[in-house]
Amino acid sequence: MARHLLPFADFFGTPGGPEATRHYLEHFRPNEFLPAEPRAMIAALAVCAETEEEADRLARSSDLLFLGIHTGREPDFLPSVETATRYPYTETERELVRKMRRRRIIGTPAQVRSRLIELAERYGVREVLINSPIHDEEARIRSYELIAGAFGLTPEDASGG
Repeated sequence: MARHLLPFADFFGTPGGPEATRHYLEHFRPNEFLPAEPRAMIAALAVCAETEEEADRLARSSDLLFLGIHTGREPDFLPSVETATRYPYTETERELVRKMRRRRIIGTPAQVRSRLIELAERYGVREVLINSPIHDEEARIRSYELIAGAFGLTPEDASGG
């Protein structure tokens, strides 16, 4: 039987996520289609680098991406850091980006680990799906490696080796 999973994407900023997830976990009732135990997961947007400054720089791509989504403009799918840095933000757009960043986890491995644990606790879940929208492929892979390392995981853990 397939396992039932309630996912929630916190980074979109939908209000009431922790409350809705906790309600599901507390009021779950199994039936012939659902498993005996509830299962929920939170999806987080995390950008990790060796320094706060580098993580902040890498996150600029997603700043412009989410600004476009929020305002209805079609940006490049995931613009480069250079494109995002050159973008002529208005003061209103800068404030919107600051607000949207509150829903993202950006920082060093220790900072990201701490915030992911805090997020999981706030939602009452044991599983976190991480999306690292970083334009540069090597930096994106490195972000995942740093996050995994912050939790004591190795590539072999991820591959089942």
